[in-house]
Amino acid sequence: MDLAPLRDPNLVPAAIAQRLAVDERDKIPLRARLTAALRRKHLLLVLDNVEHLLPARDAVLALLEACPRLVVLATSRVALRVRGEREYRVAPLELPDAAASTEDLARSPAVALFLDRARAAGADLDPTDTAPVVAEICRRLDGLPLAIELAAAWTRLLSPPALLAQLERRLPLLVGGPHDLPARQQTMRDTIAWSYELLGVREQRLFRRLCVFVGGCTPEAAAAVCAGAEDEPRLLVGLASLVDRSLLRPHEHELVGRAEPRLTILETLREFGLERLAAHDEADELNRRHAAYFLVLAEAAEAGLGGPGAPAWSARLERDHDNLRAAVAWSVERSDAVAALRLTGALWRFWAERGYLSEGRRWLRAALALPADATTAPSTARARALVGAAHLAIEHGFLGEAGPLIAQAVALARALGDCRLVVAGLNAQGVLACLRGAYEEAARRHDEALALAGTTEDRAGVAAALDGLANAAGRTGHPDRAEALFEQSLAEYRAVGDVRGIAATLKSLCYLAMYAGAFERAERLGGEALGHLRAVGDTGTTAEALWALGVAAQSQGHDDRAVALHEESLALRRNRGDERGAAKTLSALGAIALSRGDLVRARTLLTEALAPLRAHDDPHGLAVALTLLGHVALTEGDPARAQACLAESTGLFQELGSPLYVPWCLEGLAGLAAGRGRWEQAGRLCGARDALRAALGSGLPAADPAGYARTLARSREALGGDAFALAYETGRDRSLAEALAEAGLAVPAEGRR
Repeated sequence: MDLAPLRDPNLVPAAIAQRLAVDERDKIPLRARLTAALRRKHLLLVLDNVEHLLPARDAVLALLEACPRLVVLATSRVALRVRGEREYRVAPLELPDAAASTEDLARSPAVALFLDRARAAGADLDPTDTAPVVAEICRRLDGLPLAIELAAAWTRLLSPPALLAQLERRLPLLVGGPHDLPARQQTMRDTIAWSYELLGVREQRLFRRLCVFVGGCTPEAAAAVCAGAEDEPRLLVGLASLVDRSLLRPHEHELVGRAEPRLTILETLREFGLERLAAHDEADELNRRHAAYFLVLAEAAEAGLGGPGAPAWSARLERDHDNLRAAVAWSVERSDAVAALRLTGALWRFWAERGYLSEGRRWLRAALALPADATTAPSTARARALVGAAHLAIEHGFLGEAGPLIAQAVALARALGDCRLVVAGLNAQGVLACLRGAYEEAARRHDEALALAGTTEDRAGVAAALDGLANAAGRTGHPDRAEALFEQSLAEYRAVGDVRGIAATLKSLCYLAMYAGAFERAERLGGEALGHLRAVGDTGTTAEALWALGVAAQSQGHDDRAVALHEESLALRRNRGDERGAAKTLSALGAIALSRGDLVRARTLLTEALAPLRAHDDPHGLAVALTLLGHVALTEGDPARAQACLAESTGLFQELGSPLYVPWCLEGLAGLAAGRGRWEQAGRLCGARDALRAALGSGLPAADPAGYARTLARSREALGGDAFALAYETGRDRSLAEALAEAGLAVPAEGRR
């Protein structure tokens, strides 16, 4: 991976994580996440252009020490000087012997490169006539490939003898650079200077201005940033001239559905150009133009990310991420709060979707910390940045940090009278409350957002509020209301063309259909969601949809297909670094192992899921895993552990006010009663279980179908048919609180709702 565009050594671990698809959507430190991802892998990690990021070597060394099978190949102009380092100096191209024949001269690597690049530049050189002179040119250039390529580009204007004469006059400048720099840089810098000085005044100005871009640019960006009004007609001619001289490299970058032309400058050339830019007192002006251009791009993309063009906009931002970083950094360094807040407020959605969580949060903190002046306090830009900072904190698992940020955003938006921002803030508060299991609070926030969004024709805000209300209704056992709300949300998302919103809502409807036992509908909705999600590259929601389809397959007895879907979901979540989501999938795989009677695997998977669920404060996911572990312990003949797991999980479900999986708890409690010879209690708990399923409209099978069948059979046999039927009907008529109290479980007086 090329590190040349980076300027902050602290970003190296994040860049490695991004390349390895290790995402950052939880609280675990990035170093620990990288170590976990690489510890068991036999991997060669190539880090190119490290010399300007030497402080990052400590992080790389720590990674090497923790991952014994990891090998790092780093290219740098300066040795890293760390333990275990082996230096391999890259030799220049082999130079021909002075006494070699013309044929041997032409076949030598250095001469062959020169002749090839000269032909590419349009020069028609006869190797027989020119090989000796070209060989001498290559010797004067020390066999350095870039120097050879730069020199060869001038053969359209200068014959090889004339070029050699130029090198004779410039030779003293090609050596004798600072002694603390590598030999390659001592010669290369002066070679670039010589090539630069052969340019016309306009070409020189264009070249050094292009060096303000990091990681390249489009021709349109070059025109906007580099060309004055009088220069625009000549811009393409100037670009073509720089391409001819190998100072600029054209290529095409594949965007969604089309190829985008881009121009790049090698990093060594760019460093030289920036020096010249500063020497001409143009750096501040060009950086200002650069930041202004990418601010316009970021704000256009922010609007586009919520519409049908989202995939293309996301890909464009990814391609220009280094330029966007540079624009934000320049704005922060100049204490330009207006630009910094507008940029970060526009980019947070991109950072969230692409997983640049810690970096995005760092930029937002820096922008929000800038001193306000008459133009920035209070401002809509600040409120938008606060909303973005809160969302990234939620995505990253820092829920405690998110709360105050959202509160500030809502208060500021209200003071400004910006209704759309108030809606965005209220919806964010609802999402946060739902994640914490505070479903009634979540519904209040989304209800307020919905009412306000309706008065301002904010259809995106309406869609988000309806989605939030549907999630709260589904979690609290109101599937019909949840489905109606999701359908309304889907219609709004379709109206505004929000591809990700459409896919996420289809995924949620898939959940509801699966819970209700409408498995054909679940598969249809899940398949449609997957089509949208794969198109936009949203692997997080894709993993969720795969999980839902896996549960639907398992519920129909298609265990092999269910395992395949869950394994795909697990791989996506682990590649993203989504430990909480991975734990959810581990629970699903544990449930399949339990139903197959593989108790060792079930216990292993479910136990592995507990730690991240507790660490990320996921009470609902934790309750599901504990319920399944209770069933494993029950089947293994460990009633004490089964009782402890079921008591904790039932308490969590009751505290949350989420009854969807409580029937599984009742199945386990009935099994415990049967194991203790309390047959009537077992029958009553079975009746309570079926009554709750009917009330919820649940189509989910038993947590452990074989185990529950044994409980029913043994209880019916012990009591006799009539007595069992009486106990069962008594249980159906009892409230859930009465059933749990009979099983010896305390019921919270008031949950988090």
